[in-house]
Order: sequence, then structure tokens, then C-alpha cells
Amino acid sequence: MAFDPRSIAVYSVGLLGGSIGAGLKASGYTGRIIGISSPASIGVALSMGIIDEGVGYDRLAEAVSRVDCIFLCSPIGVIIDTLKALSEMRLPERLVITDVGSTKSEIVSLANCLLPPSVEFIGGHPMAGSEKSGVGASDPFLFQNAMYLLTPCKGAPEKQCGDFAAFLERFLGCRTMIADPEEHDAIVAAVSHVPHILSV
Repeated sequence: MAFDPRSIAVYSVGLLGGSIGAGLKASGYTGRIIGISSPASIGVALSMGIIDEGVGYDRLAEAVSRVDCIFLCSPIGVIIDTLKALSEMRLPERLVITDVGSTKSEIVSLANCLLPPSVEFIGGHPMAGSEKSGVGASDPFLFQNAMYLLTPCKGAPEKQCGDFAAFLERFLGCRTMIADPEEHDAIVAAVSHVPHILSV
């Protein structure tokens, strides 16, 4: 059965989180999108039509109980803290949790240790961005043709990760690649360091 979430939560509706919501809406996703963020960001996201509903960070447990998938779009340190918080909550069975962090080993290892086997964690790193920031800079085409790396937990069913990848490609227009977390970090480190070395 293909990955077909009826509802999605976006935790931290900034540039990336907002662009995920905008991309889903622009490409015809008909499910409900809940933004979990600050009141200011929620207000902007609602006015732009990026989300259908917004709640504060203090209502994470209530929001997650109503969704099939959650995108963690915070800085890496906050993603780690949020995974710890999620591990102490009652989570829906077959909930898919993903993130947009630029390093994967620590995040995936923590998710593997803390999250219950009834949910699926698939690490993610969209290779896309902008010189702008904040939800107001959200772009529905930010991920078009961009590489979106996925790093599932060890032992994760290949089909489930493949179905999630197909969902991202369909609704965000990206190109996906599945990689081992350590391999991902080595590749990203090499790519990010090359321009610096060349400039020196």
C-alpha cells in the first residue's frame, strides 16, 4: 500500500517547513496540514495558505496524535530535543517521523534508540535552501529537481522508505536517494568542505 497520509504536521514553520507545506498544497495534496510553530509564524503560514491549522509548540502531543506523518524542520539541536519529547508521548501506530537536518548519524541513532517500533523514522536532508529565511520566504518550488537524501533507521522496511520517497517526489518535485547515515555525513562533509578548501 502506497504512503498516503491523510494528515501531516510540520514542526517549526520557517523557510523549509513552510516550503514543504507550500509545495504540498501547490502540487495537489488534499490532506490536512497542521503547523506547529510560534504564533507569529502560524499567522503568516495561515495567511499564505501553507497550512490548514496552526498550534503552539506546547500542543505537540495533541497535534501528533492526529497526524500520519510529521516533518521536524528545526535546527539539529531542537530536532534532537523534539525526538526525546516524542519518545515520551503516546504516538499513533505507523506514524512516519522525518526531519530536514543536515547531519544524520546522531539523529538517526537517537531515533533508533528512543522511538517505539510501532512508528517509522526516516531521516531526511533536502539539498535546497535560500538566502532568505522565515515562513514569509516559503517557496512551493524550493525542492523542484533538488536532491532529497533519505536515511532510514537500520532494519526499516525498504518498501516503506521507497513509498515515502515516491510521495516526496510526487508532491515536492524532488529527486530522492536513500543512503546510510554515516555515508550521508561523509558525502555532505566532503561537498561542503571543497568550496572552502578551493577558496583557501
